[in-house]
Amino acid sequence: MEVILNIFSKKFFGLLVFSFILLMKALWADIGGTLIPFYIYPTPTAIQPLLDAKLAHPNVPMRVIMNPASGPGTSIDPVYTAAITALRLAGIQIVGYVYTSNNARPIADVEADIATWQSFYSPDGIFLDSMGTNLSYYLSLTNYIKGLGMQFSIGNAGGNVSTSYATVVDTVVIDTNSGLPNLTTYSNWQSANLPTTAISMLIYNVPTFPTGFIYMAKKFVGWLYITDAGGMDPWGVLPSYFSLLMDSLDRVNTGTIFPFYIYPTQSAIQPIIDTANQYPNVNIWVILNPATGPGTSIDPVYTNAVQQLRAAGINLLGYVNTNYSHRSKTLVENDIHTWKNFYQPDGIFLDLMSVNHTYYSSITTYAKGLGFQMVEANPGANINQSAGNDVDIVNIYENNSIPMPLTQFQNWYNIYPTSKLSIICYNISPYPTTFVTQASQHFGWIFVTDSNDANPYDKYPTYFNQFVQQLSTQ
Repeated sequence: MEVILNIFSKKFFGLLVFSFILLMKALWADIGGTLIPFYIYPTPTAIQPLLDAKLAHPNVPMRVIMNPASGPGTSIDPVYTAAITALRLAGIQIVGYVYTSNNARPIADVEADIATWQSFYSPDGIFLDSMGTNLSYYLSLTNYIKGLGMQFSIGNAGGNVSTSYATVVDTVVIDTNSGLPNLTTYSNWQSANLPTTAISMLIYNVPTFPTGFIYMAKKFVGWLYITDAGGMDPWGVLPSYFSLLMDSLDRVNTGTIFPFYIYPTQSAIQPIIDTANQYPNVNIWVILNPATGPGTSIDPVYTNAVQQLRAAGINLLGYVNTNYSHRSKTLVENDIHTWKNFYQPDGIFLDLMSVNHTYYSSITTYAKGLGFQMVEANPGANINQSAGNDVDIVNIYENNSIPMPLTQFQNWYNIYPTSKLSIICYNISPYPTTFVTQASQHFGWIFVTDSNDANPYDKYPTYFNQFVQQLSTQ
């Protein structure tokens, strides 16, 4: 009884007000969120971070995999019963763990575990661990799960299997490895035209919170979980950056990529740090540019700025000039390698882009091979849209006026999602509220400034905070 009373705390009662609505949203939303292998004994203290996270991020669907004894166990545990009640009332879905031993385990034994889960705890779905190659085995289990009244099946393939796996379970876990994977190796899943909710990644042993990776992965992965825990049981504790993970998954607004060509002293970077803290749902990327590239030696002021900006959840791009593909690819790659050695930004910004597929796709491959999460290129103009295939983001307009009408970029809108497209406008005064609203319908990344110097990016826009505030509502 004491366990039950502890769970139904004053804070928990606040969750009850919205519980039914949140539960319905979680059950029916066609968006992903986070799938948490919660292999932790679910005392009230243990589950409180989950309840707090859901309260702080009601729009992020959460699924929690529970695992009493490599399955449901042999008897009902009242601590699990109480925890499941609390989590479900908060709008969190419950998933029961079942081991399949690469489809070597007799299907009758697996079905018995599934039936026990339903009898003991009535979870929302089942997690079929160690998924093997016998797809008919898993299709039969999915049918059995749904025949008992549960809503979904999740199969843990653990690696980059054929997309046909998505035909036999509702969600396929395609990565359960140590360290961040190279997302370019998952091109089969990215081009499969599947709903993102069909795909999941559970990644452990990632010491530093990878905001840029999450941004890229969310484009095709609907259920994402990353932890800094490692060792034999990385799922036995929540990540130290769990709140950052939830913040990142909650970011659905148009973002900004700021050409921050300002010497990054503490006083210079503090305004953008303050703004990022004030509007955490806006993705802010900063392009750093010490010397039309990374420079020839490490600058401790930049090193400190990188640490400070990253701690605020701001992502970093290193500037590299390509001179419309006329600059030697070797020199470009040397700059990228230097960025990696000096400051380790999250991605690379390739300025002065042209249509040259071999050149830019090769550079992107090189950057991704070094571990960079994103490559943006800046033609600054409405070039042939095929260039979008060579990089992650294309800045298709950079000028000292607002481009109207926006339908002039229809060739890009027809092919690419907004997250692929960026726009930069300078000499814009007064603040263009209407334009930002309209551009947010087509561009995932917008930057506007009233500066019109020879270098319009060597200072903040006078309306920077107002701009980010508006992005937080788009």
